[in-house]
This record gives sequence, C-alpha cells and structure tokens, in this order.
Amino acid sequence: MEVALRKASNRNTSFHEVTVGPLTLYFSYQTCVAFYPPHGKRVISENLWGPTTGRHLNELDDGRKKDRVCRRDFVEQLDKVLDAFDGSGLNGPDPRRPYPIHGG
Repeated sequence: MEVALRKASNRNTSFHEVTVGPLTLYFSYQTCVAFYPPHGKRVISENLWGPTTGRHLNELDDGRKKDRVCRRDFVEQLDKVLDAFDGSGLNGPDPRRPYPIHGG
C-alpha cells in the first residue's frame, strides 16, 4: 500500500496531498479540505477559512465554487470513507486510530 506526503502546489504555502493506499486527502495547513475516495469523485469543502485556503481550493477545482460542499456534508462524507478503513474495504487500518503496540 502506498503512503505518501507531497506538496499539492508549486506555491510556497502549506498545501499538502496525503495518499494512503487508494485514498488521497488534501490539507490546507492542518485542515483536511478535500479528498479523493477510492471509488468516486473528488470532494471539496466550501471555504470557511481565508484567502490562502481559498487559493488552495481554487487549485483543486479551478475556482468552481458551486461544486464545493458545505463543511458538515464534507465531514460526513469523509467520515464514511475513513470508516471503510477497517482492514477490508480499503486494505488498511483506519488512519484515525493508533496502531496497536505488539509485545511487552
């Protein structure tokens, strides 16, 4: 399973893409603002933050703000995708839970 952290922009800002297996998450600073689920289209949150995060979102959707979802719906959809990280649906553990400690 691929796990990778990449800059999501050529600009000098804190915009990163995190890939865990078939799931890609986009972070503006420390906030997940978009994701690309294994089976479906990319989901992008509305901008509730500021102009820099707005530029990050524009880089993802070419400024098509009408395609963005309200934050509550975004979080619900992201939770459903992350819930699939149960060891079967996406071939990996839930990234929100710590790995078990084995041994002593």
